[in-house]
Formats: sequence, C-alpha cells, structure tokens
Amino acid sequence: MNFVEVLKDILKLDYGLVHTLVIIFKCEWVKRMDNQGNATYVKDDYGFLIVNFRHRLPLMVEPFIFPSQVTQVFFSDDLKKPGWKVILKKEAQSRR
Repeated sequence: MNFVEVLKDILKLDYGLVHTLVIIFKCEWVKRMDNQGNATYVKDDYGFLIVNFRHRLPLMVEPFIFPSQVTQVFFSDDLKKPGWKVILKKEAQSRR
C-alpha cells in the first residue's frame, strides 16, 4: 500500500453531448510522516498496517483519484495505540 486516504465524496462528471461519464473519488490523504518526522503508518508485530489519522495533508494537495486506482479496505481501532487504526484489506467482489 503506497498511500492512505479517507474517501470523502464520489463525483460523477457528465460531459453532455460526448456521452462520457467519469467517476472520481475525493479523498483526504494521510501524511507519511508527522511534523516531528515520525511515521504515521507502520506495520505492527502481526504484519498489519496501522495508521494514525490525526496527520492529514492539507486539502489543497490533489484530493481526486480514479476508482481503478484504489483498494477497498476497512478500518478497525488499534486498542494498543489510541488514535491509530488497523487497515484490513477486502477482496473485491469482482475478483472472487
């Protein structure tokens, strides 16, 4: 996993007479490092990726991404680290 983001909105762009629909996701990205240089997402002892969502990039950073560029995941609270979440990947239904 290269980047972590939280989905905020789904936009459908309609180009009218061209009959081309484009769907994009608007996201809030998590920084790789906090202001002190500490990692904001790391692997735990069991190999799961855990993320600190308190450190987000400013909204002016490119917030849009295409659906084909994302992987659906679920977040679960990390009981050992308050404010951190464990990322659990989900297999896409179309790939079953």
